[in-house]
Amino acid sequence: MRTSHVLVLVLIAVATAAFIRADTTASETTNETPAMTIAMTSVYVDDPIRAFEFYTEVLGFQELQFVPEAHLAVVISPEQPNGAALLLEPNQHPIATRYQKEVYEAGFPVIVFGTTDIQAEYTRLTERGVVFRGEPQETPYGTHADFEDTFGNLIRLIQR
Repeated sequence: MRTSHVLVLVLIAVATAAFIRADTTASETTNETPAMTIAMTSVYVDDPIRAFEFYTEVLGFQELQFVPEAHLAVVISPEQPNGAALLLEPNQHPIATRYQKEVYEAGFPVIVFGTTDIQAEYTRLTERGVVFRGEPQETPYGTHADFEDTFGNLIRLIQR
């Protein structure tokens, strides 16, 4: 395994561990500057329209903004309607296509979704046709399972 792959795996593990330890409530800061939050992130998809259907109808996210003629699809978690949004970004640019392909082929999840009951979520998603790469596994940083989003991405589901 190349050093760069090992480094990315370590970074994913550290980020996942930080995600688990993070307090899900808003934290107070001691200075006058407002805390920065994540407003939106994105995953590249080859077809934002079909991806929108998968992310809403299969995974259970809700529409934040959907303009099919502009290939614009943004979803949010029903559990955190004021939380971070997820842009289903078209991978039309060669750099985006290459990035998505190489990350996928290396086996790196592009995003981590959280749940409080991974076994129930694993069962629910499996019944809806989601293909997991294996059953949930316990690790030092939590219990997780990886699945394919059918748009060129590997997604990690983790129980916090």
